[in-house]
This record gives sequence, C-alpha cells and structure tokens, in this order.
Amino acid sequence: MFISSFGIVTPTIQSFDCCTACSGGVVNAFAAGGADWAVNMLQNPAKLEEVSLTLALTLTLTLTLTLITLQLSGIQKLREVEVDMDWDDDEDEYDDDSSAL
Repeated sequence: MFISSFGIVTPTIQSFDCCTACSGGVVNAFAAGGADWAVNMLQNPAKLEEVSLTLALTLTLTLTLTLITLQLSGIQKLREVEVDMDWDDDEDEYDDDSSAL
C-alpha cells in the first residue's frame, strides 16, 4: 500500500465554554488587555479561573457530587434500617370471611 497523496489537516472543534485558553471570556479579556493582561494572569492564576468560569464550573460540579453522595448515603441508611412491624393478630370487627356490611 502506497501513499498516493499527503495533506495536512487542522482539526477544529467548538471551544469549551470554560477553557482557560480559548473560551469567549478569555479571548475577549485578552483582546481588551493584551500582553499586560496575559502577564497578570500568569502572576495570578486564580483570576484566570474567574475569567474562564472554571472556578464556577468546579464549584457547581463539587456541589452536585456532594448532593449525589448525600442522597446515596441516605438511601444506604434507609436500607440498613430494620423495621419490626408488630402486626395485630386479633380479629377485627369485620373479618374477610364476614358477610356483615
């Protein structure tokens, strides 16, 4: 098998909304601030997390996972509860065999 032609393909995909390199917030902030903004972000990475919304995404995912963990924990605790029902064996006023209505 021989390669009859060769070409370079540059794959492109939609940017991740919270990407610290190419999200809309980062691109717009860089366009407005230029190299000074980039230096500021390198010196203060937490600020980049705010601009890119990575911090908000992280907090949302952490909260969601915490809620799921609590729900699963609650379900597990319910499964572990032993319920001892004391059913009354006394005959009721109206028995299933009774024809009185």
